[in-house]
Amino acid sequence: MKTYATLIFLLLTFTAKAQTTSFVWVDEMCEYESIFDSTKTTRQQIKSAYSLVMWDEFRIHNTPSVHNLEDLQRLNIDTLENEYIDKKHKLVNLQLPDNKVWEVFRHEKLNEIEQLYKLSLITYKAYLTDEIEILNQFNKSDTCLTYYSSELINREDSLLSAWEQLTKIQSEKNALPEKIWSKYLEQRYSENKFQYGKIQLLTFGWWNCAVKHIDYFDHQKAFKEFEKLFISTREIYCDEP
Repeated sequence: MKTYATLIFLLLTFTAKAQTTSFVWVDEMCEYESIFDSTKTTRQQIKSAYSLVMWDEFRIHNTPSVHNLEDLQRLNIDTLENEYIDKKHKLVNLQLPDNKVWEVFRHEKLNEIEQLYKLSLITYKAYLTDEIEILNQFNKSDTCLTYYSSELINREDSLLSAWEQLTKIQSEKNALPEKIWSKYLEQRYSENKFQYGKIQLLTFGWWNCAVKHIDYFDHQKAFKEFEKLFISTREIYCDEP
């Protein structure tokens, strides 16, 4: 009986070990090896959770980033739309761990990229056309948004005055205010002053107000759930700080 019991114990022990496997991953500084129970979570689910939590793989990257007239040539609405469609499709079909919390994370990330896409689309059109009124489609109650959109819509003297005020605010927050004013004066007295003013008010005024209304996915909260997928984790290597 003892021999039979011993064999059963060894068999159970071997089976338990066979159900665990490792997953190697990195963050900004270190490399880790984590052990997980493959009967509860598959390797693909682990990899999918990792891609959602650790990196910006599912974030919209083609948001408008315009600082000079030349940057306008890079704006392409088709590129923005294709990125959104592609990332939404991948996220919807992502094989996440079989747990309700991960479905919540999926929904939150989908919500984020949809909001960023819609905001970016409005801003692209404002940059590329004279239809500045399109900014009002970003329907948020915010005096900051209202101020910059109205100044952009009014154009000319109103726009130039708002641009100067914005430059003053920027210079007060910058370690090299003279550099801010130098750039402003160069653009302000160029033949493209209204285009430059539009860019500055859209980029550093209206857009900075608008992105505060995006419901960003909480990576830190999701990372804590990611850690719970493992039985144990050990540090393999870390770069020197």
